Amino acid sequence: MKLDVCNLSFSYKDKIVLNGINLAAESGSVIAVLGANGSGKTTFFKIILDFIKPKNGKVLFDGKEKTGICAGIIETPLFWNGMCGLDNLKYYLANEYDEKTVFEYADKWGLKESLNTKVNKYSLGMKQKLSMILAFSSKREILIFDEPLNSLDQHSIGVFFECVTKAKSENKIIILATHIVYELDRYCDKIYELKDGCLLEHIPTNNEYKITFISSEKAQEAANKIKENSCVIAIGDSIIVSVENDEISEVIKRLADYNIIGVERKTL
Repeated sequence: MKLDVCNLSFSYKDKIVLNGINLAAESGSVIAVLGANGSGKTTFFKIILDFIKPKNGKVLFDGKEKTGICAGIIETPLFWNGMCGLDNLKYYLANEYDEKTVFEYADKWGLKESLNTKVNKYSLGMKQKLSMILAFSSKREILIFDEPLNSLDQHSIGVFFECVTKAKSENKIIILATHIVYELDRYCDKIYELKDGCLLEHIPTNNEYKITFISSEKAQEAANKIKENSCVIAIGDSIIVSVENDEISEVIKRLADYNIIGVERKTL
């Protein structure tokens, strides 16, 4: 499978959201798209999924405009509350439903015992996991995830990337949008940044540090302490901060009372 996004443009009234975007991806590749809120990531994904039409440009699959090629999670997962999780999966997967595959992913996501429970009893986190099972169980050749890590704990983030690696080995194309840059280079073949309507290869200008605390509660308290810094993300018992080299020591000093047990530097 070859995905080609060709000179894609989109506007809301007078605001240019996407401006001549080009992207090429082949089977067995993982691509990350970074960008601030409102940068157009969701719009970009909706066009690839054929939810909305671009002002200009095309999305080609093996050189042709097709539908039914992609599966994805965009915004809040929607399920039938009166149906159990398994029936929802059967409904949405339809002729793609494969019991062995579904239960394999349900086991990975820790939802196997809850598949016969009605979705109206699910927490938001459980619904997010159900949507992951739905996407990864799909036989579609392209999987798209819009901010999939937002409501996942540290363990579930690991499960997500385990599933991404498996999908990659099955020659699927995986495209994900995220603001969590830490360790993306371990899983992604290409990392782009969507900024001012343009899709550019991501070249980091600063370093990211993973600061680990004695508990997830301490990590959240630490994130709140420096929340004026927009580049702070809490993940389980850690936070990711994006700062210049000479600033990290000051950050650590500010957080010294929150029981730091480790600091690791990561540069893409």
